[in-house]
Amino acid sequence: MKKLLWSLTLVFILALALVLVALGQIDDELSPMAQDLLVQAKPAASSEAFLFLHGILAAPDDDPVQVGTAMLQEYRKQEADASYQLAHYDAPGKLTLPQGELYCYSRKDGCLQTLFTTDADFDRLLAEHALLRARAERFFQYAEFATLTRPALTEMIVPLHPLIAAVHLEALAAISLHRAGQSAAAMVALRHQMAALRHAMRLQDTLIGKMTLLAGLNHLLDVTGIIVLQADMAAAQLPALTAAEIDMSTVMAREFALFHNEMHKLDQSHDLLQADGKLPGWLARVLFKPNMTSNAHLPEYLETINSSALPPGQFVLALAADDKASDSSFWLRNFSGTRLLEVQGNLSRSYLAYTARLLDFQAKLLLFNHHLHAQQALATADNPYYPGEGPVVTGTSACFRGPVESHYEFRCLQLGW
Repeated sequence: MKKLLWSLTLVFILALALVLVALGQIDDELSPMAQDLLVQAKPAASSEAFLFLHGILAAPDDDPVQVGTAMLQEYRKQEADASYQLAHYDAPGKLTLPQGELYCYSRKDGCLQTLFTTDADFDRLLAEHALLRARAERFFQYAEFATLTRPALTEMIVPLHPLIAAVHLEALAAISLHRAGQSAAAMVALRHQMAALRHAMRLQDTLIGKMTLLAGLNHLLDVTGIIVLQADMAAAQLPALTAAEIDMSTVMAREFALFHNEMHKLDQSHDLLQADGKLPGWLARVLFKPNMTSNAHLPEYLETINSSALPPGQFVLALAADDKASDSSFWLRNFSGTRLLEVQGNLSRSYLAYTARLLDFQAKLLLFNHHLHAQQALATADNPYYPGEGPVVTGTSACFRGPVESHYEFRCLQLGW
């Protein structure tokens, strides 16, 4: 009788274990909001602007769109077969990017001084890179842009460095006009270029792309400010960034899709917990559930999207808000996912820093218009983050205090060097 009882008990335990393992295999469905972001991040069917940008350094006799198309086809071959060796475009006469200290960012110490005091031959440099400038101007005329690759760590990186090199060349062209006594013409050229960058930034669907274009915009605004001060003229008023230019919805959709796609890659690898071997598939699924992990991380992306629609004062409050409470049952069903998110840390804090960078530049535009357009005293400028507070003014800059430490001086108006 005891033997039968032990046998039945063992059978019951084994059956219960099998049921628990079977239940442990079940992943959650993606939340509706997560599904919406994935739909938004789905690669477009076509984008000539995307192809043109990838082929922007094509040789003079080659068509940038055709070169970009060939590069995309090569990438897709490697995407389908990881062992495939890419055939890189390396045609004779391929455009090269300008190099040297004249292509620094204005936020770098000594950059503005170099740009405005150098005796370099700007006309020669501009003529040497005339085709790059023309192609950048052509790119900025596109009314569309969409990344054609699936979000992944190994996807084709948007090659924005040629555009930024062209932006630096346009800054040199404006300084050249200013040197020749044509400061008003320099202002017109700079406003045109800033409008082009803002147009591209509004269309950009990648985080690195949006931030790179913003850095170029900041550089042009610094150059504009120095020319205005040296020419002792009133600047034309610059429009504030629009909601579409600040909006983080599209870029966060791609960032979330990237995270979700990588979670599914990890799920397929089955080696989350040990570096020297493979876990059995059934155990890996008990310990790690990609959809559950993505759902748990979704609020980080939604918070960033929502924050980009806030005015500066409310953004300060959003940053100060306590972190959201986590689901206490999450770690029980998704141990490896829990550990992964703990290692990754509070991602939204770093993403919110990108939103802050956009709002910082908005504050900088306010300072520019207040002092260089309306020609009001800097001390009377009102900090949009902290109303009633003015900027901190030194001999070379006027800076608003902000909620996120900035090393890019996007909320500082440059007054000299």
